[in-house]
Amino acid sequence: MTDDRANGTPPVPAPGGTDATGRPGDSSAVWEALQLLGILRRRWLPMVITTAVVSVAVVAVGLSQPKQFRATSTLHVGARTANVLHDVNDVYSLGPLHPFEFPRYMETQAKVVRGREIASEVVTRVELGDDLEFLGIDPELPAAEKAAELERIDPVRVLQDRILTEQVGESNLLRIVCDDTDARRATDIVNAFADVFIVHNSSMREVATESAVVWLKAQLAEAEARVAETEALLLAFREENAFLGATVEDAMEISANSLIDLNAAATEVKLERLHKQARWGGNGSDAPVLPEIVSDPLVREVRTELLEIRRERADLSARYGERHPSMDDLDIPEKELEGLLDVEVDGLVEAERAGIRALAREEKAVLETLGEEQQRAHELHRLRIEYSRLERELDAQSELLDMLQGRFQEARLAEQLRTNNISVVEYAPVPTEHFKPRIAFVGAVALAISLIFALTLALVLDRLDSKIRTQHQVERELGVRVLGIQPIPRVKQSNGTLDESGVRTQSMPKVELMSALVPKSYFAECLRTIRTNLMFSASGESCRTILVTSAMAAEGKTSFATNLALTYAAAGKKTLLVDTDLRLPSLAKIFETEQPRGQLVKVLSGDQEVTESLYRTPFDNLKVMLSGKTPANPAELLASTQFRALHASLTNHYDRIIFDSPPCVPVTDAKVLAQYVDGVILVVRQNVSDRHLVQTALRQLRDVDANLLGCVFNGADARGAGYGYGYGYRYG
Repeated sequence: MTDDRANGTPPVPAPGGTDATGRPGDSSAVWEALQLLGILRRRWLPMVITTAVVSVAVVAVGLSQPKQFRATSTLHVGARTANVLHDVNDVYSLGPLHPFEFPRYMETQAKVVRGREIASEVVTRVELGDDLEFLGIDPELPAAEKAAELERIDPVRVLQDRILTEQVGESNLLRIVCDDTDARRATDIVNAFADVFIVHNSSMREVATESAVVWLKAQLAEAEARVAETEALLLAFREENAFLGATVEDAMEISANSLIDLNAAATEVKLERLHKQARWGGNGSDAPVLPEIVSDPLVREVRTELLEIRRERADLSARYGERHPSMDDLDIPEKELEGLLDVEVDGLVEAERAGIRALAREEKAVLETLGEEQQRAHELHRLRIEYSRLERELDAQSELLDMLQGRFQEARLAEQLRTNNISVVEYAPVPTEHFKPRIAFVGAVALAISLIFALTLALVLDRLDSKIRTQHQVERELGVRVLGIQPIPRVKQSNGTLDESGVRTQSMPKVELMSALVPKSYFAECLRTIRTNLMFSASGESCRTILVTSAMAAEGKTSFATNLALTYAAAGKKTLLVDTDLRLPSLAKIFETEQPRGQLVKVLSGDQEVTESLYRTPFDNLKVMLSGKTPANPAELLASTQFRALHASLTNHYDRIIFDSPPCVPVTDAKVLAQYVDGVILVVRQNVSDRHLVQTALRQLRDVDANLLGCVFNGADARGAGYGYGYGYRYG
């Protein structure tokens, strides 16, 4: 239960185990179910009549339909065809490619059976195109109209609408079902569908295989032509480019070996040239000491002679001195030998340098030859690429040719096979009993349709009914808090009433005094619940003056006002009940007293004191102020300053003052009084109050800024759903 005290609306427990909204506290779904049950209980008579009428009508229409016969033919759909030639693959495989695709394959076959191509063949085979009964054409029609109908109706479409295909569970069986008014025709149709479907399935494979053979033959001829063309290109390429060897690879190997030899020769010549150039390429000052010069025989001989002369000069110089005449004799041969030695050395050096130049020329020639060989190697590499491309193309074309030849032979063999993965398990026998209409089925349908109609009618009637039926309507549709209920009193044995002298008489207690006369009844407990809810409302104890009104007359406002006053008095509150209904007063009759004993009209006119107008009731703590004679201007009288003064005076002497006022909608009295009191309670009577009038009353009260404490749901049946108190109280 939601606590709304924060926004000024505390939760109020309602009778019968409901929460403040009037719904059962355990589940809103239960409440909705109870609401529906309440509607069914209120509208049971039109529901029963509707159910009976619709049921009879539907049964009559159903049983008057033409008898329908059902014929069923069963096929076996295999996952694969028989593999007669193990190594030969079919061009068109009958059946799914993988086992997990079989359910989808079965669905596809079921749709193929009902396809237009097969249905058209069946129409021709069974001669349904001119069957007037099958097409639904009246044979009695004139010839022109009959021809027009035959032109308009598509027999294939009619047949497709009558055919049903279904898989038997998860098996490989497929049923073909047809319903028709003619048992023999239904049988002929399903059996024709079975035969045509088998032929169609096999023909699809044959057509695909024949088409594949024709296509493979054409592809084979093209492949052979391409192989021959590629071979011719390869031969022309070899003839155009003469290779040094059997193949281009041999020529490339010879060229590679030549490149290796030329590279080695060029390196060798270059190294020799560089070696000699390093020894003989200088200015010649180092030449005399080079081993090649020193080891030369002529140079060695000249140097030996020159050495002898120099040794002799050294001996003479030591013996005779440098100026001796014999020294001059040695100058000439010494110079001659030195000149000869220089000439010989220069000759040897020039010879070596000439060799270096020869090596340079040889190196250049080798390098030129090496470049030519490299250029040839590049050309051979390019030729090898082109040659390899032609060879690969020839290999690919040859491989494709071999594959096409093999597949062509397989297709030729498969073309000769006559296999099928579909076979007839059971042809349809001629049915002897009709399938429709079935009495049990028609009855069930009639009952279901009639119940739907009856329930719809009940809901529509309840929707159109503007009478308030439940607390839920008050709170959800009107947006007003329900303080509680004042149930219909149900007392099995009367406890009597009291007259003015206190004598108890045995009679049925008045509803207006039930809360005091039968204090232990469920009726009294409901009033005490309302009193408790008012105590814990937003106004609390400050709400001392309360106006009780209703939208229209005869909704129980006076009864509730009296019982509420009695309930407050029983709680020890000094209570005053004021009859402000100056148009149609009723409190005098309830308390069985004469009107002149207390007159509100006289008090407001100043003709009577307040104390003289009060009537002391037989109940403790409760006094009543009667209205008096009906005045000519009741609204103006209630809006006068005298009434305001009276209200202020009474408030100072009583704990609770309850004002019983006229209804809101017909007259304005209640709206005038609502401006003076602390709070207003609107009485709504079950099955009597009109929702639209209650909305008008609420709007009028809000227009004058009345403090609306809530609504009291009057006349609720305590025996109904949602009002059982459940603690051992007797209804009353």
